[in-house]
Amino acid sequence: MSLLRLEKAELAFGTHVLLDNANLNIAAGDRIGLLGRNGAGKSSLLSLIAGRTQPDSGQVWRTAGVRVAELQQELPEASEQTVYDWVAGGLQEAGELLAQYHHLLTQPLDDAATLEKLQRVQTALEAVDGWRLQQQVETVLTRLQLSPDVALQSLSGGWRRRAALARALVQQPDILLLDEPTNHLDIDAITWLEQEIAAFAGAVVLITHDRSFLQKTATQIWEIDRGQVLVWRGCGHPDVDVAYQYLPVVHR
Repeated sequence: MSLLRLEKAELAFGTHVLLDNANLNIAAGDRIGLLGRNGAGKSSLLSLIAGRTQPDSGQVWRTAGVRVAELQQELPEASEQTVYDWVAGGLQEAGELLAQYHHLLTQPLDDAATLEKLQRVQTALEAVDGWRLQQQVETVLTRLQLSPDVALQSLSGGWRRRAALARALVQQPDILLLDEPTNHLDIDAITWLEQEIAAFAGAVVLITHDRSFLQKTATQIWEIDRGQVLVWRGCGHPDVDVAYQYLPVVHR
């Protein structure tokens, strides 16, 4: 099932052409690795898919209701914010209510003002399907072995990377975008991430310089070169150190 299509997409940065009449499709179950030189347009293509930018011409078609979430290259700030607050924040308004509810439950409920506030938050959560979303947050935190009440500033880079991924996963996206996801991760964490991607129900689009990770996760390669996008099926690209190779399909 197609989730997102680019049709005759054109994108340029000044006189530098990033996409030239590109026709691309993302379907459920796809595992797409983006390749290209620095400045070729990999991050710009992710931005188009995420909806943060629009093509200069052409169309980006999304299936009705499709959700896109993104793990950006930058780590979450090492702040006093708790892991629970950061992860729930991926759910926007409902996430703020969940964070309030979570913190209220850690306080003594022996005064009328606190009980009244708790009741107001509970009522607001019921209006936005908050109990299902609460279970969603707790399930993701458990899967990623994250302690909810730990401050981000106390976590290593690898664990903050997990927290960032949890924030993306809690949105239950149809398309998950990963920009250099193995940065700050040790070998065990990378193995864990490979398993998460394999089990993910939607489509994954990723940028990585880790060739071993790319081999184990991508089922096709999109190579961006001077505005053209070559699609290699089966991850059969000579730069990915695989024993087999497919002829590229040029999408014009």
